[in-house]
Amino acid sequence: MPCLVAHVDMPSAVTLGERMTRSRVLGLIGEDERFARAEPLHRLVWQLDFEERVERPLLKRLFGDAHDEKLGAVYVHPHNLGVLSFTHEEGIRFDDRPTGSASAVRDFDGVTERHEVAPGELALEDDDWTKRRSEDAVRESFQARFAARPLDVKPLFVPLWNLLFETEAGSLRRITVDALIGRPVRWLPPGGGVSHP
Repeated sequence: MPCLVAHVDMPSAVTLGERMTRSRVLGLIGEDERFARAEPLHRLVWQLDFEERVERPLLKRLFGDAHDEKLGAVYVHPHNLGVLSFTHEEGIRFDDRPTGSASAVRDFDGVTERHEVAPGELALEDDDWTKRRSEDAVRESFQARFAARPLDVKPLFVPLWNLLFETEAGSLRRITVDALIGRPVRWLPPGGGVSHP
């Protein structure tokens, strides 16, 4: 199965979790909690390859072609079809109304590599696969958003960490972070809207 290479390993995830632990405000408000554990998780996105004609800036058009032919890929949430963007500042986000051309969407290029992993080696969320939208729905959604030609649609798995925290009373809190750079991410379940943490 195609998967992005994680850069945040278990010891790094534990360090992140320990830094995100909450304590009482002024010793009075809220509850102290302890970092309980980090659980690896891989979530599905659809990778849609595309071809696009993008108008060149005016100065470049004066001395050459009016358009550039670009090949690229965008990544789409498997349920709500939000377009994934990735930056070092914000990590992973999903946007229902991305602006600009498809080739302008910032993604994993230059951040990590892909590798093939046996299905049994990935901690998967079953609903990602069983409740995913069809490849045709992904193409239609792409065409409604971008003036580009969709090509192949294929699955890709993104590594995440679920960081779990426990209060003295036994209640649990979870923060999900990407395993690329360790930024919090809100990955909505099937039927959820687009994530904007």
